[in-house]
Amino acid sequence: MSGTVRLCLIEKGVEYELLPIDVFAEEGPPQSYLARHPFGRIPAFEHAGFWLYETSAITRYIDETFGEPKLQPSGARALTAMSHLMGDNPWLAGAELTLADLYAAPMFDYFLKAPEGRNMIREHENLATWWSRVAERPSMKATAPT
Repeated sequence: MSGTVRLCLIEKGVEYELLPIDVFAEEGPPQSYLARHPFGRIPAFEHAGFWLYETSAITRYIDETFGEPKLQPSGARALTAMSHLMGDNPWLAGAELTLADLYAAPMFDYFLKAPEGRNMIREHENLATWWSRVAERPSMKATAPT
């Protein structure tokens, strides 16, 4: 299990069982593990018969399923922080498109499908302009969910 998932479980006070898997073994991960994580990577997570893989999905599930403390921000301050960090740059990390833009773009795509997201981005002109630029890129159009 990834360190991030374990940190999340501990912060939430959730008891867990750690099953060590050597994904780097010469013969690869065991078939039983591949049934839980089709890419054979860490982490894989099971709760009450429900299986998840990939750290971000697991940590969101843990935060939303188990009690306090809440680990996901409840306000829109993340947009303010991003807006300040971006400043007058055309891209999130400066004058050129970077991985920061490519990692953020799919999240913004989903975020802006909600009316609340569309309302919040209007308060940050630089991010709204950035999103317009990103949304028109051929890579974004080619990978848009159908």
